Amino acid sequence: MLAAALEPGTIRYGVSATAEPDGYDVVVAADGLRSATRASWPGDPGVRYSGYSTWRGVTSRAVDVGGAAGETVGRGERFGMAPLADGRVYWFGVASMPSDDAGGSGGGAGFYGEVGEVRGLARAYRRSA
Repeated sequence: MLAAALEPGTIRYGVSATAEPDGYDVVVAADGLRSATRASWPGDPGVRYSGYSTWRGVTSRAVDVGGAAGETVGRGERFGMAPLADGRVYWFGVASMPSDDAGGSGGGAGFYGEVGEVRGLARAYRRSA
């Protein structure tokens, strides 16, 4: 929608940006966590652990959340959800954890037992997996 409002040729997809991007006001590097575009940029700080891990998903079937969207915050954990137009739900969980557990072996376990909405979304997601 926003792209359609721009002059033709304003957005260039699939173009490699140089270290000196003359003529660009904005460069969007959407090539992933270990972005080659970002890595080629002068002063790239690289990837560093932020102190938390996250899980995200979209249910494969409609889940009635009563139109609710928002976040539930707990000790070192957050869970959020947003209903989509087709009835499915986008959800995310965030857990603070040390970098040696960043794979999530123990984090996030509290999400499923504490809040009814979280349990329902987890069940809907697990069935779709």
